[in-house]
Amino acid sequence: MKTSSSINVFIPGVLMQSTEFPNTVRLYVCATLNIWVWCTHKEHSDYEINSNEESGLGRFDILIAPLLDPKKLGIIIEIKSLSKDKGEEVPEKIQKAAEEAIQQIQDRRYNATLAQKGLKKCLNIGIAFSGKEFAIAHGFEELRAPWA
Repeated sequence: MKTSSSINVFIPGVLMQSTEFPNTVRLYVCATLNIWVWCTHKEHSDYEINSNEESGLGRFDILIAPLLDPKKLGIIIEIKSLSKDKGEEVPEKIQKAAEEAIQQIQDRRYNATLAQKGLKKCLNIGIAFSGKEFAIAHGFEELRAPWA
């Protein structure tokens, strides 16, 4: 899938060109700013980006929604930070956390905002970090209006 492979190329580039993040706040800000830059690029300017707003039963980390065309894909991103750990099981823990982020998006119905905007489909992305190691999980979700 193009989106997943693009993200898998983009994030390692950002992480490998940056220093270690002493806390998750800096990591979160860096990731959000990089996504914002991508979304506001000329060819993507018909999208809005929101962060840490209420939707469904909680607060999403990042939501990207098309402004003009409800047929386009909405995107919800949930970011998880794990304590820096060493060991062979670290990649598996990070991957599990990314998959749990996807489950959180679905369980807490963060897509409610997108459904209210009339969007029909959403890409849910879970990103988990531990130091400079990361994993990404994704899944598509069909949306329907909350009153349907």
